[in-house]
Amino acid sequence: MKDLRDLVPDGFKGEAVNYGQGEGQIRIENTEWGFYCGPDGAGYSIVLEEGSVDFDRAVAMAAGILTQIRKKWGTDISAQVEGTLSSTLGGWDTAAH
Repeated sequence: MKDLRDLVPDGFKGEAVNYGQGEGQIRIENTEWGFYCGPDGAGYSIVLEEGSVDFDRAVAMAAGILTQIRKKWGTDISAQVEGTLSSTLGGWDTAAH
């Protein structure tokens, strides 16, 4: 749970709410963010799961989470935004249709 608590961005109120098998959730203000292992154990997904927040505030939260991840595990960690139907997340692959 400490690893998850450490991911709450500076300047935001939050807490770890669940952890198990390398995955879990943190609550930041009135939102909940999930952390999940990627397909075949490759990478992680960070998902805004619950709550409603202004777009700019959500982007600031996501950027803050990434900053905390890089502080904890290294600045060479990269990130990208993917839609829920992206083929890399096991969703619909437009090339196949």
